Amino acid sequence: MKHCTSPWSGWEGPGAFRSFGCHPQEGQTLFRVWAPEAEQVFVTGAFCSWDPRLFPMEQTAPGVFEALLTCAEEFDAYKYAVQTPDGQLRFKSDPFAVHAETPPGNASKVYFLENYQWNDARWMARRASGEVRPLNLYEIHTGSFRTYANGEPLNYRNLAGELSAYLKDMGFTGVCLMPLLEHLDGASGGYRTTGFFAPTSRYGTPSDFLNLVNALHQADLSVWMEWSPEGFPVDDFGLSDFAGAPLFECHEDAERPDFRRFDYENPAVRAFLFASARFLLEVCHIDGLRICGDRRIAARPGGREFLQELNRQIPRHFPGARTAGAAPEAEPSLLWDEEPLPALLRFAAEGGQPPAFPTQGDRRLLAAGRQFLDRLGDSLMGWIPGSYEEKFARLRAVMTVFYGAPGRKLLFMGSEFAQFSPWTPAHELDWMLLDYEMHRKFQSFFRQLNDFYRKTPAIWQSPDLSPIAFPENPALLGFSRKDEAGNEFLVLANFGREEAPIELGVDRRGKYTELFSSDEIKYGGGGRLNGGGFAKLRPAQGKPFCVDAVLPPLSAVYFFKSAGIKPRDSI
Repeated sequence: MKHCTSPWSGWEGPGAFRSFGCHPQEGQTLFRVWAPEAEQVFVTGAFCSWDPRLFPMEQTAPGVFEALLTCAEEFDAYKYAVQTPDGQLRFKSDPFAVHAETPPGNASKVYFLENYQWNDARWMARRASGEVRPLNLYEIHTGSFRTYANGEPLNYRNLAGELSAYLKDMGFTGVCLMPLLEHLDGASGGYRTTGFFAPTSRYGTPSDFLNLVNALHQADLSVWMEWSPEGFPVDDFGLSDFAGAPLFECHEDAERPDFRRFDYENPAVRAFLFASARFLLEVCHIDGLRICGDRRIAARPGGREFLQELNRQIPRHFPGARTAGAAPEAEPSLLWDEEPLPALLRFAAEGGQPPAFPTQGDRRLLAAGRQFLDRLGDSLMGWIPGSYEEKFARLRAVMTVFYGAPGRKLLFMGSEFAQFSPWTPAHELDWMLLDYEMHRKFQSFFRQLNDFYRKTPAIWQSPDLSPIAFPENPALLGFSRKDEAGNEFLVLANFGREEAPIELGVDRRGKYTELFSSDEIKYGGGGRLNGGGFAKLRPAQGKPFCVDAVLPPLSAVYFFKSAGIKPRDSI
């Protein structure tokens, strides 16, 4: 395939999405499309009863076709009739459309985003300032978080209030939206994108989507979105063979005949994807992009270089905005890390080798996310072994350790109230579980855990971690953290079925206070607490002082030692 030079730039200038697609222009509508292999292009739609040849487009630059119409009105459906070199007409949706028909429809729709009024200036200024803030994200599938009584998912505008209130109540600092760019395959969860500039119309208009982001920002909540620049499905109306020949894609993939991968060696393709990312950050005010499939992208020709450029340019052009990915060589702002959790779950359930948490976790986003649950084949609660009560106790202990480890945090929806059944995109979360006491108590536990996370800088401010060894008891796990003021924070867990007296070695004399325990009665535990204790001049674990404590079975605790300066907002 020959590489066509794109007529736009992904980063500099006004952005391709402001030139291509459809836009109002002095009482008319301007349509502009890039189709370098086409012999001729026509714009057709509801405004001309879909007559394919009534409105030919003028070629104004190499590969660029445009038409200025007076008859097209907002919300009119349209497509481009692309005449291929062999004389065929291929009816294609607009690659730069910001709105589309609700699936199973696949036409683009005339829509103008130019005049949306934002009210999040305070948030955007704060983001651009570079202020370091705690980040614990709640990952949701928009269509199955909440539904109406008839089973239909909440629209963007109703979701704005519901989600903002729930996130604030539960103590999350932001949300990570599963892919919300247009897609036909609802069962994919949004990962098979068909419109790289169009928020899905399943839940409302593009302005409705912007209203969701606006409301979340006004509630002081960060908004991330998962973004899939790996490729696109093969559809007659989509990007594949756009003018009768490959334009955006590599050659056909024998392993996935229904899917095309982007050609990252093609400057035009890179520019197109850069423009999509810029649209989400600039027009939609998204704060962070989780790059889906980045390990597979990095393994393809030109893929690693594409990701590196993307990850360098985003913070340069959008101060405070970040990316998250699983490919460290691609240099994302945050490394999406799902590996510590399965190791911790195995240790909690089976014993053996304690998990090795990263000792430099300042750039990590520890994820208990949807894709991990898919690999697990179950929910967290459904996977954990033991009796009914033991399942809750183990999961409380696991999440207490998980939250205490270095790195920002992400939790998939439903995990915060211990949903048993696996998530599916066609069904609402099992909110009825909150009618049961143990699930209500687990939700309360998670609310307090989030609160502790936000208010304890040692957890999110510092990347350091010092493991604590317990060779005499293989069911124990521990490590220490320190914040910038020198306050010490200890994470201790007992995954055995018997209580465990310990002599905890520490470096300094003073009082160590138990600030959090997963075993509290109000969380469904046994209420076996330590309170606090003074370090004694008695060597233990290679340290000059020790603190005596008793760890309840199937529990985890946080101890705190002040350096003499109170941590900010400490509880």
